[in-house]
Amino acid sequence: MISIAVSDQRVFNLPADLATALDYFGDFERTIGELLHLEVVKRHAPNQYRILYSAAEGGIYRVALFCDLQVEYDAARQTIRVMPLEGMAPVAAKVTLNSLTGQGTYASRSVFQASGAMTRVRYAVEIGGRLPKPIGMRFFPEAVIQRLVENVVRQRLQEITDAFIRGSIDGLTQQGAGRGGSGRKGL
Repeated sequence: MISIAVSDQRVFNLPADLATALDYFGDFERTIGELLHLEVVKRHAPNQYRILYSAAEGGIYRVALFCDLQVEYDAARQTIRVMPLEGMAPVAAKVTLNSLTGQGTYASRSVFQASGAMTRVRYAVEIGGRLPKPIGMRFFPEAVIQRLVENVVRQRLQEITDAFIRGSIDGLTQQGAGRGGSGRKGL
């Protein structure tokens, strides 16, 4: 098995006041649905989900990590945390000639802070997991394969983060800063 762990951190400004930004991000299913390579595949309970991270390298080789997570909204700290959800049956690891599938972990933390008419966000995200060794690479050392797979996942995670920031700015701009949104109230 190959263990991977990649992360990304960013600080960015949103074109909305703090209340509007918090309301906008309070709709987790909509927010995750806007992200590249990520989708909700199951809702376990309120604020508990199974998501799929899926990426293809060169349009040929597919990596799929299923991650069970829970979302925690902390109004007092103006924070949204996404944490691994314990106790769920993991997805069975599977390897084919052109794909790897396994159980992963996804965690993120978004801290919101008023910055005049804008909102500053400190965002950190991590994806990890254990995947079976690719069939075509069974003679390569695991450390080499791990670096290759982590590089692909790291690149995709940076793409996800870039798209998340652009999409958030675009979504809030279209919504009209200060008008309220359709997300979760009271964060």
